Amino acid sequence: MGRVLQDNLLDFIIGFTLIAVCFLLTYKKKKIGSIIDLPILNKRILEYKPEPLVNDKEANLLTRAIIESSMPKDPGCLNLAKVNYMNLLDNEDLRKKAEECIRTYGVGSCGPRGFYGTIDVHIDLENKIAEFLDLEETVLYSYGFSTISSAIGAYCKKNDYIFCDEEISFATVQGFLASRSAVIYFNHNNTEDLEKKLEEIKLVEKEKNKKFRKFLIVEGIYLKTGKICPLPKLIE
Repeated sequence: MGRVLQDNLLDFIIGFTLIAVCFLLTYKKKKIGSIIDLPILNKRILEYKPEPLVNDKEANLLTRAIIESSMPKDPGCLNLAKVNYMNLLDNEDLRKKAEECIRTYGVGSCGPRGFYGTIDVHIDLENKIAEFLDLEETVLYSYGFSTISSAIGAYCKKNDYIFCDEEISFATVQGFLASRSAVIYFNHNNTEDLEKKLEEIKLVEKEKNKKFRKFLIVEGIYLKTGKICPLPKLIE
């Protein structure tokens, strides 16, 4: 009985599929013009006037709140709206060099090299950094977020263990996802909790009679809390 039902169901699915295919092959799509009156639609688009996002009173407040300089002249006032804590944006020499660079390479060259390509200044800077640090080579990234998220995936692999602070930054977590490693979080700046987690993995290694690669990833100053990591204790 069950076999008969299966055969009937299969015949029904095949028949329905053939009917649907025939319908789609013979169906004639209607032209857009026959469905929508294009002249009326174009007229409505031209006549459309969006409402202002703010009223006159709010607009006046916004005008008064404009900051005209990258760094206020008041020495007691620090502009935290920009990452310009050393006031390099107001350095005339740097501004002139930036203008020359933009006129030569365009503004797009400041984006990721995977999109805009590698140009001579990338290679020149990498060579200078490598020479300064006494290294064979260095790799230049366009943005700090991509640096940490890419570097983790380059070192950590699927069967590795990563130990990290629970307050680690979002960019670092993206690197964890790319690496596909097993991630073990320890309490914020708590070296005793880290040591406990390390001992637990040692027991796992003993049970499986296998050694795993283990990485410890922390931040010098945590973006989320502003606290400094206890690096000497972590190294110990």
